[in-house]
Amino acid sequence: MKKGFTLIELLVVVLIIGILSAIALPQYTKAVEKSRTGEALLTLKHAQQARYIEYLQNSSFDNASDVASDIMELNSGTWDSDGLTFCTKHFMYGFDDPAYSYAYRVTPNADCTDNTDLLYTLKLPTLPEPTETTCFAYTDVGYAICKSLTGFNVDDQR
Repeated sequence: MKKGFTLIELLVVVLIIGILSAIALPQYTKAVEKSRTGEALLTLKHAQQARYIEYLQNSSFDNASDVASDIMELNSGTWDSDGLTFCTKHFMYGFDDPAYSYAYRVTPNADCTDNTDLLYTLKLPTLPEPTETTCFAYTDVGYAICKSLTGFNVDDQR
């Protein structure tokens, strides 16, 4: 008697692997996006602390947004010429509003100066007090990420 697998057995194994990967891939994608969001939140918290220190030194926010690039040490990205926008591979951070810092999640391979490919936006206040933190969702993926964040208000812009 010959030993080996029949064609039906191989097809069943391939079918099972296909079903498992179809279930696992969306969950993996969501987990990766949540980790990227965590990275953006850490950057925004760093910006919040740096800008608040600047506020304490100057007793106003007038200068806090102008020196965003001077008071924050951010890696693996580039500042714009005004020093108010920081661009990384996955996010564009905005520091032009003295009261809030923003993280704009752009689609992969999108130009960082273009806001048309937004998935979601995180808005964090400069003062570390209980004020409004908001996640603006522009796509279904963005809405799922916004809903998963604790402590954020979700503003559905889809």
